[in-house]
This record gives sequence, C-alpha cells and structure tokens, in this order.
Amino acid sequence: MVAVSARAPTPDGEFLGVEVRVGFARKPGAPQTIVWGARTIPITRVVSTWVETGSGTLARHARRWWLRRRRTYYVVETPQGVFELYHDRGERRRDRWVLVRRVEAAP
Repeated sequence: MVAVSARAPTPDGEFLGVEVRVGFARKPGAPQTIVWGARTIPITRVVSTWVETGSGTLARHARRWWLRRRRTYYVVETPQGVFELYHDRGERRRDRWVLVRRVEAAP
C-alpha cells in the first residue's frame, strides 16, 4: 500500500483540500481575504470564477433535489501565489469554503 500525502504535488499544482474562512468587502461578492489557520492572506485579484452543480457520485435512483451540490469556484491571485477555492452551498452546512489547491507558487 502506498501512502499519499495530502499535499502531494500534482500536474495541476499542490493539492491542499483544507477548509478555510474567507473575508468580504461586501456580501454578496467575491472573497477579499483567505483565513487559513492563523494566517490571513489578501486576495489581490480574482482570475476566474465558475459554478458547478450536480449530484456528485450518487446513484441515479438516489438523487434528490435537496442533496444536489452547488459550488462556486474561484481562482485567485495572492502574494503567496495563485489558489483555487470553492464555496459549497449544496451541503447542509452553509458557507463551507475549501482551499482546493495552489495552482502556482509566488515568484
């Protein structure tokens, strides 16, 4: 059995998969800061955003409208690099933000 690190580099960047908090200038709107543990990382620019919806891996007969996921993805530029994160609004817990990966490290 091969152990895989949660922060293993991938062809598309470094996988993080950690839950974070975000700060806003105003809601609704794009996030302005990422709060990751004790660090607050300012977002200098939103590079792109998109929405994904669906039932994930549930079997067709088990799909219910209240189980449908709705995620808004953001690719953001920060002084520490470029990151991908998403806001998951389809789960029972509201306002769940996940820092998916570091796309590119800061120069």
